[in-house]
Amino acid sequence: MERTVLEIKELLAVMTQLLRTKEPASSTASAGGQREYKVLTQKDKWFSGKFDPEKLEQAVNSYAGQGWSVKGITTASIPGFGGNRDELIVLLER
Repeated sequence: MERTVLEIKELLAVMTQLLRTKEPASSTASAGGQREYKVLTQKDKWFSGKFDPEKLEQAVNSYAGQGWSVKGITTASIPGFGGNRDELIVLLER
């Protein structure tokens, strides 16, 4: 299933809004009482060097099955030879 850039931006906006209104849950803490965090980027093994929204969805669902939840999403501007490029960064928490 292909998604347009507009659909992806709308999805990210909805996810961001949900994160802002979400109450922190103590059940997300690990057995030791501390939370764990994982950073998922386009360079992660899931994407094989190419960003694909479907692969992002698969990765997030896979991590969710392991108890991770999306804490935040942002982009970072990375300098390169042809100019800057934006890279998606997803912060996961459990």
